[in-house]
Amino acid sequence: MLIYRSCLVGFILASLLSCAAEPETEPSIDDPVGSKADDPASAACQPVTPQQDPVALVTACQHLAGTNINGKLECIAGGSPSANPQALVSACTGVLTGTNINGTLDCIRGGAKSEVPTELVTACEHLSGTNINGKLGCITGAAISPKPQALVSACTGVLTGTNISGNLSCITRGARSEQPTELVTACEHLAGTNINGKLDCIGGASLSPAPQALITACTSVLTGTNISGVLQCIRGGSRSDVPTELVTACEHLPGTNINGKLDCIAGASPSPRPQDLVSACTGILTGANINGILDCIANRVD
Repeated sequence: MLIYRSCLVGFILASLLSCAAEPETEPSIDDPVGSKADDPASAACQPVTPQQDPVALVTACQHLAGTNINGKLECIAGGSPSANPQALVSACTGVLTGTNINGTLDCIRGGAKSEVPTELVTACEHLSGTNINGKLGCITGAAISPKPQALVSACTGVLTGTNISGNLSCITRGARSEQPTELVTACEHLAGTNINGKLDCIGGASLSPAPQALITACTSVLTGTNISGVLQCIRGGSRSDVPTELVTACEHLPGTNINGKLDCIAGASPSPRPQDLVSACTGILTGANINGILDCIANRVD
């Protein structure tokens, strides 16, 4: 217990005192979504974004009912990444039902990355067909969503053929999407697959700024593939601002098969001008075979 308390207090001091010295950083898009440390002491000693409003955080946790100093310290540690700690703590204590102080602290930890914690907790509080564990899973999964209400609504009201586990998977996988309703709707209508394929589609396209156009291109423009290739196309092309142009350019890549097309889509996905990129690598670059062309498109060096 002494080691745990020392670690936790050290974390709190470091995160609160460093807020003036260190800029706030965005999490990597490659970080796992919806993950939660099993051990609060371990989680408390991990690097976190410095708290930008430490007075509001500590004040909110000081008034957390039903706990002692250990719970208050856990509240401070868990809520430290929050941009709005007062709203977060209030939502977890005043909106979330069916729980005790442990669930409240899980809510604070799980929802700490949300920019709209009241909307987040409210949406998950009304998640049907589940208990407090499902609500907490929803809060953690949707925490990074810019539109948690739309996300939860789409995963419960648009997605079909699933149960609460599938709903929660949808929420977690789609949390990065700026357009969750469009995303889930497009994947719901993906032909030739089941709920697992729909969920893979949601996760794969969640980064796309234009998920409907991406999925349409991967299903209607790309040829010579099956549902696995379609899902790979969706994943590979998810970073593209112009997915139709991207898939069309790679579809017409000469001298290759579906594997080369998919490699082309993934490689050219970050490009703002994929048609020009593919044309340059095939029409200007000389002395290269299809592997060299694909390396050119993906900007790879063997």
